[in-house]
Amino acid sequence: MVSEVLRALEPRPRGCFVDGTVGMGGHTLAVLRSYSEANAMGIDIDPASLKIARGYLAGYLDRINLVEGSYARMSCLVRREKLGRVTGILLDLGISSAQLDSPDRGFSFRFDSPLDMRFDRSRNFSAFDVVNGYGEDALAEVIHSFGQERRSRKIALEIVRRRPIRTTGELRDLVSRVVGVHSGKIHPATRVFQAIRIAVNEELKNLVRGLVDGLDLLTHGGRLVVISYHSLEDRIVKNFFRDEARACICLPEISVCRCDHKPKVYLLKKKLMRPSKEEIASNPRSRSARLRFAEKI
Repeated sequence: MVSEVLRALEPRPRGCFVDGTVGMGGHTLAVLRSYSEANAMGIDIDPASLKIARGYLAGYLDRINLVEGSYARMSCLVRREKLGRVTGILLDLGISSAQLDSPDRGFSFRFDSPLDMRFDRSRNFSAFDVVNGYGEDALAEVIHSFGQERRSRKIALEIVRRRPIRTTGELRDLVSRVVGVHSGKIHPATRVFQAIRIAVNEELKNLVRGLVDGLDLLTHGGRLVVISYHSLEDRIVKNFFRDEARACICLPEISVCRCDHKPKVYLLKKKLMRPSKEEIASNPRSRSARLRFAEKI
């Protein structure tokens, strides 16, 4: 959604743009090309992604700092690098194509690879630990809450019975046996893999921290743009922007405001933006993308 991101950021030709999930660098490249006076910081927790981005952005390395770290603490990283006022932030959530297409990362069940799914491979906690270490109840809760899979209990029971499970292929086949023949738009293991990946990388916790940190970092008039890929992420973003745009966040049953909350953002467009039909045709993985943005007051 490159064109949509640029529209959401406009007009912000000066200052620093922060790409909190730089990935392969596509959005950052578009921003640097569009705004000759802008500089940027590209953050990613995955060093392999940063290596790809460095090559992709080779012509603009004088205007961008590429930093390994989490967008959940981007204000610390920006201030450490002394980049000045931040006028735009992008969080493109989820998993990159490069990560999905890497056979050894364990993100995709297209490959029979070790259960990993770590964005940060220096961590000592992986998908293997979730699948083989969690109790049945905890595993069912992860699959239900993070994967929105209604057969989570049956899947968790079968996982516990069949442990140890060492590869993505083993987990894929187990889920297929429990759920049944693949007849819908998505493979029956998709939600389970999503749930485990979210648990491994604490994605929803980091999103909440990143939204708060990003809003604090932005200069007045700066814009925070978020692309999410499933309803769990989008709900967090939607509710955060809604609450920060309100003058009062007291519970409905409280007749007199006691929160003293002041609006921090202005919602320029309340409805989410989706990729064009042309983009979906050229990049089917973009079909679930949802973009929301807000301007700091």
